[in-house]
Amino acid sequence: STMTSARDAAFDYLSSCPYCLVAVDPTSRKPIKANDTFVKYMGPLFKFKEYVFSGAATEGEDHAGKLAAGIQTIVEGGQSKIRLRNVEMVTLAGEAGMPIRKHFDWTISMGGNDDDCVLLFGEQCTEGDLVQRAKDLELIDFFQNAPIALHWLNAEGNVLWANQTEMDVLGYTPEEYIGQPIMNFCPDEQELVLEIFQQLGSGNTIRDVPVRFRTKQGKMVHLLIDSNVKYDVEGNFEHTRCFIRDDTGRKIREARAKLLLEETKRTIKLLDNFMSRSMHHMKTALHVLQHMCDCVSSNLYTRINNGSTSAEDMMNISLLQDCTDHISTVDTMVTDITDLEKFDQGQEYPLNMAQLDLKAFGLTILAKMPDAPKDIELAFELTGGGPAIIESDAGVLTRIVGRLLENSVEATKEGSVTLRVGYTGGRCTFSVIDSGSGVNTGLSDGKEIDDGNLPSIFQRYHQQVIPEELLDIDEATDLRQKIETGLTSHRSNGLGIGLATSYHLVQALGGDLRYSSRSGETVFWFSLPLEASRSITATLDTRRIVKGDVSTKTKEDVQMTDVSKETKMAEEKKQEIKPPETSLKSSKAFNVLVVEDTNAAAKLLCMMLKKLGCSSSRAEHGQQALEMLGDPALPKPDLILMDLRMPIMDGLEATRIIKNELKLTMPVIALTAESGNEIKKECEEIGFDGFQTKPLKRNHLKELVEKYKSSMAYVSTGGEPLKAPSPTYVDSKVNRAPKRKQSVSLEIQVPKKMIASRGLRALDNSSVLVVEDTDTAAKLITRMLTRLNCSSSRAENGKRAVEILREAMPGLYSVILMDIGMPVMDGLEATRIIKEELKLDIPVIAVTGEGGAEAKRKCEQIGFDGFCTKPLKLSELDSLIYKYHMGCV
Repeated sequence: STMTSARDAAFDYLSSCPYCLVAVDPTSRKPIKANDTFVKYMGPLFKFKEYVFSGAATEGEDHAGKLAAGIQTIVEGGQSKIRLRNVEMVTLAGEAGMPIRKHFDWTISMGGNDDDCVLLFGEQCTEGDLVQRAKDLELIDFFQNAPIALHWLNAEGNVLWANQTEMDVLGYTPEEYIGQPIMNFCPDEQELVLEIFQQLGSGNTIRDVPVRFRTKQGKMVHLLIDSNVKYDVEGNFEHTRCFIRDDTGRKIREARAKLLLEETKRTIKLLDNFMSRSMHHMKTALHVLQHMCDCVSSNLYTRINNGSTSAEDMMNISLLQDCTDHISTVDTMVTDITDLEKFDQGQEYPLNMAQLDLKAFGLTILAKMPDAPKDIELAFELTGGGPAIIESDAGVLTRIVGRLLENSVEATKEGSVTLRVGYTGGRCTFSVIDSGSGVNTGLSDGKEIDDGNLPSIFQRYHQQVIPEELLDIDEATDLRQKIETGLTSHRSNGLGIGLATSYHLVQALGGDLRYSSRSGETVFWFSLPLEASRSITATLDTRRIVKGDVSTKTKEDVQMTDVSKETKMAEEKKQEIKPPETSLKSSKAFNVLVVEDTNAAAKLLCMMLKKLGCSSSRAEHGQQALEMLGDPALPKPDLILMDLRMPIMDGLEATRIIKNELKLTMPVIALTAESGNEIKKECEEIGFDGFQTKPLKRNHLKELVEKYKSSMAYVSTGGEPLKAPSPTYVDSKVNRAPKRKQSVSLEIQVPKKMIASRGLRALDNSSVLVVEDTDTAAKLITRMLTRLNCSSSRAENGKRAVEILREAMPGLYSVILMDIGMPVMDGLEATRIIKEELKLDIPVIAVTGEGGAEAKRKCEQIGFDGFCTKPLKLSELDSLIYKYHMGCV
């Protein structure tokens, strides 16, 4: 009764307290006493005495459960005081006593002298409090469950707070993480963490700093940190604001990118090796073919000089000249492909800089140009304004200017093509001007294309096309179709990479290839720097020289012989010079070891060396060369020509052993189809004494022999140095008879063997239409048909073939040999017209370099009667004629 009186006195004292006060029995959990404020806001006490007080809270969002749990915790002594916010209660206050839901903040603790009751202090929440608290909860939820981890650190590096996302990433509880030094969780990154704090302490913001954290399971995870510092009003360090993102994905992407980069480099290296080997084999074959053509031509010239007047010899010489031109063209294509590959890979192009006489250079270029059509004037102009000699690479410059001139001659139907050399803005400028229709063929008014609309003709695989914005819709459609089929269409002038190669070559020389175009004038130009040639005092004169036209010379040119005439005189003079029989002979034959795996190339080199008065021996690979050098019974060579790419042991390894292990001093010359900086540098590092690219021409081989035959090493071993002048050999392109334009009539005898096998049909002269755009191939087929007692006509493309067949008498042609890839109209379209529109039943045989099943299927669909691949052999052609002639299909 004493405790109850004390409790009553206390409640009487707190009756005017603004907080609701209620005493709850700790056992029954029912209310036993309440103050007046409780009655005012919650209702009379008797309305709550019959059930546990937590039952007055609503069940929604488990308000009743939270209140019951709070009371339970206090009763059991788990905590001395608990505060619960926003507990929704069912109130029964007022006269009507209607149940109304209101929110209270309850503070719970034990009460009385012996803790014989549980005291609950309640403060009713206003609507404003509820709204603000809802916003606070939303903001707290935003930070706690954000998709990015967050934490605060104090100035000592301890964790002040971390959101739930960071807890989930690292696996720690708040008790295990908050309040701990951050160093405990990234032990391998202590120096980095200290550096981060130094940056933050200096007022800097850090972004995307990679740090490794250790999780509760001991796993190291890659994270990225962005952070800055919050300072108080007095400018003191309060805490950091750190945002942490998982960096595992980026690390995986980096690892994959690294692997991809390594794989790409490996692929490029393999591709480079494949291209190098391919070009090596191609150039080796071209080397053999070119020199064999030269040898056969030389023998034919000897027969003609000895009095032979055979028309067949003249035809063979003409055919050999065309073959040599074709081989030279293919060799140029191979060189362009190799160079363009180097440019694509970003390799530095090797240059051989030397002094270059501009006048002599222009005259040489003009002399080497084929005779232009009679309606085109080919000229060379000097405009003065600077030194007569510059520092440049003559070989590269010849390739660039020669190609630009060839393109201009091809694009010009009448008028002039001029090479102009002069100076602009302190740089030496080379310009090629032609009076052709221009790059913008088909545009009206002859309007010049400005720089912004210039077609990208320096891109590889370019064909002359018009910018799409300058076309109407029909022309634009045709243009798109042309671009789509560009890579598979036939080109009469090569692969379409010539200008792209020239563009990069000009850049290698320090210039920039540009052009302007309008109807009637197209100009390609580039300028080269002069820093290396300022010491030259001779100045460039001013004059114009026209090839093949003496009447156009000025007074200053009276003393200058016409370029073509001068060239012809030089050629005639060279042909009169015969190699002295003993010019390279000495008391000791100059011995050369040829290390070459290709039989034809090795035999050709040995033949050339024999003509130079040298003895030679051959090794098929590097290992055999080492065995021959180590054999005391064999004489030591005075010179070694070493191919680089060979089986068993390549030339690089063999030369390394020769120089470093065997310590031999004879010169070793690298002989290869590769010409890049890397292979040259590798050869220099190994110790090669020289570097030559295939095909090795006779004059280059002669210079090598002369150089090393005059060396002290050769003389000291018993050889004699050269005393006689070097023999002059006629170059394969100079040593030519002029092409005969008139047709040669040959009296062909029908072979007896053919009469025996075919009877009287062998006397029947079949007429064959040869549709072939390549002159050399057409001449070869025509020559074979002549040997088979067949007459023939030639069409340069499918369109011309259709025109011939439209006008031809019925039955004139018994067979048509149709090439597939041709300009203007290809063989597929021509054959379709022959079969479907002209309705001709002449057998059409596809003759093509493509041997795939797809090409064969296309030909069958169109209606070809036969299919054969190039090169077409005489026996195959004989079988075709025999099969399709006289209705023997």
